[in-house]
Amino acid sequence: MPVYEYRCRKCKKKFDLYATIEEYEKGLTPSCPKCGSKDVQRLFGRINIKTESKTEEFEDFEGFGE
Repeated sequence: MPVYEYRCRKCKKKFDLYATIEEYEKGLTPSCPKCGSKDVQRLFGRINIKTESKTEEFEDFEGFGE
């Protein structure tokens, strides 16, 4: 089951939401588990990128590809 990562824009809490692809396609309406706000932003999770010489792990995509 896919894991969708979110960050609350109000209190900045990061949290995960487990949902099927079908549930995601129908539209998720997540709320922050800390403050209850529905003003949340979906994040991209950690990925591995394999290059010729090494595998790099990225968690923060700010500035990626610049």
